[in-house]
Amino acid sequence: MSRIIAALCALFALTAHANEDIARRVQGDWLVTTPDNLRTWVLQVRKHKEDGPGRIEFYGYYGPNGETFPTPVDVVITKGGPELKLSVLAGRTRIAAVLDRENLLTGHTVTSRASHPIRMERLSVSEIAKRRLNVPVFPKDSRIEVIYLSTPDCTYCSIWNRGSRSDLLAFAEGKSVRFIEVKGDTLRLPIDARHYPADYHWVHKQIGASRGVPRFMLAIDGKVMLNVVGTVGYENVFFPALKEVAARREAGF
Repeated sequence: MSRIIAALCALFALTAHANEDIARRVQGDWLVTTPDNLRTWVLQVRKHKEDGPGRIEFYGYYGPNGETFPTPVDVVITKGGPELKLSVLAGRTRIAAVLDRENLLTGHTVTSRASHPIRMERLSVSEIAKRRLNVPVFPKDSRIEVIYLSTPDCTYCSIWNRGSRSDLLAFAEGKSVRFIEVKGDTLRLPIDARHYPADYHWVHKQIGASRGVPRFMLAIDGKVMLNVVGTVGYENVFFPALKEVAARREAGF
């Protein structure tokens, strides 16, 4: 009996040590990037929560890089042979990734509409703050388009129209960026395919029906790469991204 107890104690000690090693490898702040989006996200893996059969669970937070109140999430780590697999469910987005090497996870996110490849780097908070955008260099002949969605009864649309609209139009004209406005009927109804010009139905096919306005989308060569709602998002994310994209195109090949 004493041998059995000793063996169980030894097994428990080994498991606890292994879990501590896994915690060391995954706890921290991870910058999440994808080639399908100019925006970056942050996954914060915090305290060890509980253990289960073949899994270790942590408290965590997930949200767009720079967001003040990210979403609380459970971060689940499973071990399959030498691999550590991470999974997170944040709202309607599921993240699945494998720890390729120290401080690097690769995998994909899955939403109701699509799956996107992701890269996750464990970085310092200060370094993550510098990388709110993930903008590659674009060829000089790339087509850049801004698609703006609004409704007549949207107060924030009116505020944006009176304030920032003229600056955006001037910038777009000077940088050969096409501006397209899509007007819905009312805040109470979604903006769908019938509201788009015929030659921009491809935008609706990519993003589906939209309710939140004002909405600002940035498309590059026919692919929506940024989708931001609200005037704060416009100032903090969208317009800086547009300027960076235009600059990268000018420096392109």
